[in-house]
Amino acid sequence: TPPMGWNSFDSYLTYLPEQAALQNIDAMAAKLKPHGYQYFVIDNGWFGEYQLRPGTLYPAEKQASDVRLNQYGQFLPSKVYFPHGFKPLVDRCHELGLKFGVHLMRGIPRKAYQLNLPIEGTSFTARDIADTNRADNCPWCTYCYAVDMSKPGAQQWYDGLIKHIANLGVDMIKYDDIVPHPDEVAAVVKAIAKTGKPILLSLSPGNTVNPDALNIFRQANMLRVTHDIWDNQKSIDSTFAAWRKWQGKERPGFWIDMDMIQIG
Repeated sequence: TPPMGWNSFDSYLTYLPEQAALQNIDAMAAKLKPHGYQYFVIDNGWFGEYQLRPGTLYPAEKQASDVRLNQYGQFLPSKVYFPHGFKPLVDRCHELGLKFGVHLMRGIPRKAYQLNLPIEGTSFTARDIADTNRADNCPWCTYCYAVDMSKPGAQQWYDGLIKHIANLGVDMIKYDDIVPHPDEVAAVVKAIAKTGKPILLSLSPGNTVNPDALNIFRQANMLRVTHDIWDNQKSIDSTFAAWRKWQGKERPGFWIDMDMIQIG
C-alpha cells in the first residue's frame, strides 16, 4: 500500500518551530499511527535563518534571507526554529514507531555558489556545477540553483548531500521542483542507493510530468501528478482527472501521488 504521513506545510507553511514539531509528533503517534500513518515530514524552509517579528516565532519574511549550511554547502537545520538540530525530533519519531522526513529543493544552495564552497570529496566547487540560467531555475523558490548534470562533480554533489541527509536520521525525502528534471531525479536515486539506507523518495511538483521519463520516475517511490491541492471543488476535480490519466502506471514500491489532503 502507499506510504502515508503528515506534512507540516498545510498548517505551518515553512515556519515550523521545534516545540510545535514535537507536539505534532506525539499527536500523530496517538491519532494517526493507528490508521497506518507513518511518516512525519517537515516541509520547505527548515534550514532558513528567518528574521522574526519581535517577541514572536512568526517570520518577518516569506523566504529566509539567510540559510544555514555546513562547510560543503549542505543544508543544516535552522538555529532559529531547530536550536537542538533534528536529533530530538528524529529520536522521538523513532521512539514512537514513526519515520522522519524532510523537504528538499532541487539543486545546490545559492549561498554555496556565492561562497564557492567545495563539493565534498572532490576538487570541484559549487560554481563548477551550478546552472545559473534563469530558465532552468525554480521560479517560486530561490534557495537553490539547478545542477548541470553534465559537469564533473555534479553527481558527487548529490552523493554528498544525500549522505549528509541520511546521517541526520532522515527516512524520507520530499524532493521539490525536480519532476521536470529527470536527470536530477536519476542523480538523487543513485545517491540514495549509495547510502545503503532505505530512504523513501517522493517527487514533486506534478504540474509538468513527462510520461517518457516514467522509467526514471519509477526508481523513486512516489510521483506527484497534480498541482498543489486545496480544499475546493476545482482541486478535487483536477485530482480525479489526474488519477484517471495515470492509473495503471503504479508498480510495487512506486505510487502515483495526488499531493496532500487538505483537512479542516
